[in-house]
Amino acid sequence: MLITKAQIKALRKADTVCFDYYISTKDGQTISQIRAIQNERWQGPQQTKAKDELARIPAEYFLNMPMDDRNSKETNCYHYYGAAQMSKSLRTIFSLLREGDLLRLEWAKDAFTNEYQRKAGLHTDVLKLHVVRNGAHKYSFLVDTATTPDNTARMIRSKRWSPYDQD
Repeated sequence: MLITKAQIKALRKADTVCFDYYISTKDGQTISQIRAIQNERWQGPQQTKAKDELARIPAEYFLNMPMDDRNSKETNCYHYYGAAQMSKSLRTIFSLLREGDLLRLEWAKDAFTNEYQRKAGLHTDVLKLHVVRNGAHKYSFLVDTATTPDNTARMIRSKRWSPYDQD
């Protein structure tokens, strides 16, 4: 699961970056990955739109949440970064990656939820990216936080939902 030069290049070029964790309903396989996507562009004489997935980068994962959610096959995590080229912090993270680094996604459910949010029915989930280089921890990055009600917009969900099971 070590990152390659081609995968780093794809992350640096991507317009959209998606972070995923889920258990496939097809084969029960755990999927933990970062996807680099080039957004739609008009192409060819017919001016058709094309959206290219540049790379799927496998990543280790750590679910920082209650044991019931951690052991549930229905827990899934998803974060969409639609303007990756506009994000200085995301571009900085990708600029520091080197071939052979191991990436680990840490999904922390309700990590930044305070009592005021809880009373309002809101949850603040957190996504961190840890980089291991030559077997030693090198960097930890706070990728993003998301404050939402407990619905399908939530970063970390405990109910079955995966857009990839339709492939």
